[in-house]
Amino acid sequence: MTADPDLVLDGLSIWVLDREFPEATNGWDEEWLSVRATMRGIGSSVTTEGMILMTTDFKRFRDQLATLDAAMAGEACLSGYEPNLKVTLSADKRGGVPGQIEITADHLSESHRFEIGIDQSYLPALVASCDAILERFPNRQAQGLMSYRTTCDSIPTVSRTTYSGRCFVSVRMRPTYSPSTPSEISWTPPRNSTETMIDA
Repeated sequence: MTADPDLVLDGLSIWVLDREFPEATNGWDEEWLSVRATMRGIGSSVTTEGMILMTTDFKRFRDQLATLDAAMAGEACLSGYEPNLKVTLSADKRGGVPGQIEITADHLSESHRFEIGIDQSYLPALVASCDAILERFPNRQAQGLMSYRTTCDSIPTVSRTTYSGRCFVSVRMRPTYSPSTPSEISWTPPRNSTETMIDA
């Protein structure tokens, strides 16, 4: 790839190629991006490409980076629903920003983790890179039906404040088996009732 990457972090380069579904009009598929990411370490290089990040992932990462830069506390995480790429940055008390990059082309057969370290001065450029990506690919559903996760480990939740219709099921969603829990039934035999007769 000859074009300059859209975001560079240490040995990680990320290119945002296009929207995965440019013609989509629903609140899920239209936010997916086609992304290529390459991490180069000492004597190694790992590349993953495809529908692995959404506009909302870059928006969350951008906001967390800005907070990290302002307070030098907490963490910033770039990750999505797909397990191909996860970037985590945190702050230390000396102005350093250590981090980890987890990247794989096939999460079922391989995993790669890289330890990195930058300092606070790199954070504004990362925020600007995210802003440029979001300018090219705006979050069309910024006030839409989904309230996406706000931390690296939290699970996304559905908000009913702006959408009260039928829940949308993405074509990318894998089927899951969720057995129902049988209701608790009491097997205690009923108590014998006793009638009291009163003679008149």
